[in-house]
Amino acid sequence: EGRECPAQWSWVVPAIGGSTLPIWHHEMRDFYIEPQYEYQAELFAVRKECKLAEDEVFDVAGPDENEFESILILYASVTGTAEAFAYRAKKAFRPLKVTVASCQSINPKTISSLCIVGGGVYSAVLFITSTFGEGLPPPSAEVFFKTLGSLPASTLSDVPFAVMAIGSSIYPDFCQAGIDLNKTLARLGGKQILPLTKGDEVNQQEESVLQWITSVGSLYDLQQKQAIVLAGDSPDDMEDNDPISVELLPLDSDKVLAALADEKDLNDSIRGGASSNIHNSSAAVARLLPVGYKLCEVTMNDELVSFPSEESKKLYRSTRFVEFNLEGAVSQGEEKHDLVYETGDHARILPVNESSVVLAMCQCLDLNPEQWIHINVEDGPAFTASTVRVGDLMAMELDLATSQDDGNFPLLKCLINAARSSGDTSEQSSDELTRLEDIAELILHSADLAKEGRGEGATSKALMREEARKNAINTLTEEYVTIPDLLQQFPVATSHVSLAEVLDVLPRLKPRHYSIASSSEMNPTKLQLSVGKL
Repeated sequence: EGRECPAQWSWVVPAIGGSTLPIWHHEMRDFYIEPQYEYQAELFAVRKECKLAEDEVFDVAGPDENEFESILILYASVTGTAEAFAYRAKKAFRPLKVTVASCQSINPKTISSLCIVGGGVYSAVLFITSTFGEGLPPPSAEVFFKTLGSLPASTLSDVPFAVMAIGSSIYPDFCQAGIDLNKTLARLGGKQILPLTKGDEVNQQEESVLQWITSVGSLYDLQQKQAIVLAGDSPDDMEDNDPISVELLPLDSDKVLAALADEKDLNDSIRGGASSNIHNSSAAVARLLPVGYKLCEVTMNDELVSFPSEESKKLYRSTRFVEFNLEGAVSQGEEKHDLVYETGDHARILPVNESSVVLAMCQCLDLNPEQWIHINVEDGPAFTASTVRVGDLMAMELDLATSQDDGNFPLLKCLINAARSSGDTSEQSSDELTRLEDIAELILHSADLAKEGRGEGATSKALMREEARKNAINTLTEEYVTIPDLLQQFPVATSHVSLAEVLDVLPRLKPRHYSIASSSEMNPTKLQLSVGKL
């Protein structure tokens, strides 16, 4: 009847011959349908995970309610999701003084000294962490977690902290890294200001994070402090910088010449000198690779499924066999050497936007893809390269597909604000503003229902709210498949939006993870994947 059936992929697909099934690599969600029979949690386990009493949870008030506190946010990320949430929290916490840093950049032994209780400046330390593999912390944070776990019991005595754990309930070790971190911080004497919060990738993760951010903000009277700023009574030392600024560069700029020199050096390391989509050479692509990634040659890309008719293409998903040559893989800032993998490893593949979508995006913003720019990021994750062509930036850094998670609501807000502040009173501008507000209202309406979903009937209201939200976002993404598709429908509003504003609100491209289908012992210089085409 069209109803979604909850399932765990690892249970439904057999271990042997899974790739021969039509459901190979199909997305599945494992969620609860209520009312439901559930196990009663063991009391000792609950007490072990969260030892604080109810009257201790919100005990963070300082001597001066109008003081603009400083907060440290530490993130541990695999694909960049936790990092993005950390910077999103920083923006939401304005005008509080927030510093965002990766766990790997901090020595756990110094956390106490960074906080007020140890003579530092921070009122609290917030952690946002994902889980990697079988309940482990992200590889970049392994040393931090290990060092933190080895510290004496009183190391973080009275240090205020809260943990936001993100992950996917599809996996058995859901948010385990965050659970372990929360227990470790409590064992070291830290003062837990909020219970551990978990964000499920397949069940409203973004909403869980936003609720956690709101809860933290309420502890520090955030709304009151925002009102103080609006009234013009903000502190003298309060920062007021644009989160991202963009500078157009001439071809003879020192920054452009340095970037071209890097590309020339990389081009000498690449065999064949194959051209990229629009204007970038393979060297330009290699220069924009994040640390740890390498540029490899695709030697095979074949269809594995036989489609006897056009109708069968609608019933079965295309599955492709892709092979990479690992010999002579090239990366930025490293010497050329071969990649090595073992059984059980997975491959992280960086996607690239199609050239037609990139060109359309540049046309929407009235920019030449060949134009060099310099990006200065004051508030948010840095781009791979600060000096880059506009076309390269659009192709390799920004996710130009409309988002199934939030319907690109930040971009909608940006367009609405631009239309309102432009002063354009033309009929077309007014029509665009009305349509944009209608789209935003459809998405926001579900959030209003969420606030009502408390007490009797809360489960039904929550389901109604989620259904309304999904329908609104699905309508948006079906009508506008890409960001250029959306912007082209609102040309007047788009004309008042700067590139810097677009870079601030659009999500970054994330790597895709694939199980490796080949054996390194049989094919040490080849990496093979079986990929389901969406």
